[in-house]
Amino acid sequence: MLKSRLRCVVGPCAAGLAVAILVVVQVGCGGSGVSESGTDQIGIDVSSLRVAIENKSGLGLINVKAMIEPAGLQKTGYTALIGRLENAQTRNVSFSDFRTPNGTPFSPRGARVSAVRVTAEDLNGQAHEAVVPWGL
Repeated sequence: MLKSRLRCVVGPCAAGLAVAILVVVQVGCGGSGVSESGTDQIGIDVSSLRVAIENKSGLGLINVKAMIEPAGLQKTGYTALIGRLENAQTRNVSFSDFRTPNGTPFSPRGARVSAVRVTAEDLNGQAHEAVVPWGL
């Protein structure tokens, strides 16, 4: 009789605990919450020293701007102006080229980052945007 009562109490508790653990693990390992998008037209590769930006659009891109987006409470991102990228051209942008509007340089050691975003427009005036999560 006591064993059957324990099964009725312990069984649902164990199942609930297992579900709670799965939820905590899923939320904890969720990363920055930024998903990759737009990389079919603009390729972005982040390494430990630079951000490589590749034009895959088939046309030249103008007004190309890369932004390292901060995570957390910081609102101001770090921006690098690239200008123009020809078709199939790749440009390596050093982390020291990224700056806030007041001129503060980016340091991967001192900043929490959520994503890298690149915006541009092609020669026909169509806007392009690509985002990749920060992977360092």
